[in-house]
Amino acid sequence: MVNLGFVCSEFNYDLTYMMLERAKEHAKFLGVEVKEVKRVPGSFDFPLAVKNMLKKSEIDAVVTLGCVITGETKHDEIVAQHFEHLKKLNQTGKVMMAGRFTDVLFGLVMLEVESKEEAEQIMHEDPAVKANVFYAELYPWRVALRPK
Repeated sequence: MVNLGFVCSEFNYDLTYMMLERAKEHAKFLGVEVKEVKRVPGSFDFPLAVKNMLKKSEIDAVVTLGCVITGETKHDEIVAQHFEHLKKLNQTGKVMMAGRFTDVLFGLVMLEVESKEEAEQIMHEDPAVKANVFYAELYPWRVALRPK
């Protein structure tokens, strides 16, 4: 039996969810087992998700499911705006560090701000978050050690 993995974009999820459900039904009809379903923010995240999924011995092949509607979003421009936004915040001292993890599908931005509300405002003003290209969550933390 062939074992599949599905990588499904959350962008245009009203459409990709239906695609995912139909793909699962068709796999069952063909006698193929779906071993794993991974959701990613958008199609730019497919390559890393596929690479990581294919490292697993129980996955024989991976199907990607996404929907890009022409002219609706220019992801590359939004990601560039996101980076410029973070650079400006870094120059003001509010972003301590920012980057993307190499083996998982998300990044980390560490802020130094006065309040949770200020952090939330920064998070919601990010161009990629506003455009629903990136998803953001806030996890407050306190510094235990830092360089002198």
